Amino acid sequence: MGNLFLSADDGAVVLTYEHPDTLDLPGHRGGLEKTIRAYSPVQVADALHRLGAHMPTRAQHSSSMDFASEYGFNSDREAWSVYHAGVATYNIKYNRSE
Repeated sequence: MGNLFLSADDGAVVLTYEHPDTLDLPGHRGGLEKTIRAYSPVQVADALHRLGAHMPTRAQHSSSMDFASEYGFNSDREAWSVYHAGVATYNIKYNRSE
């Protein structure tokens, strides 16, 4: 359980996942951070699996997801469509029911 951040860039959904902080040190921010670019729902599903981000503690997104046509997508809704289809694909492909 960590933090997932979504953005759109150059026709891709960019998933950045910050793993939970395993160090209990004051002032230490977050754990290991990984980023994967996904151009299709299947790539989103595989990215969620590789990142271990199927149930993030917190999910956030930049405005680029809402204005995706300005970031290489054909329409403003396309980035969200790719992401949501990717989550559905993930649930089927990796046998998740969340």
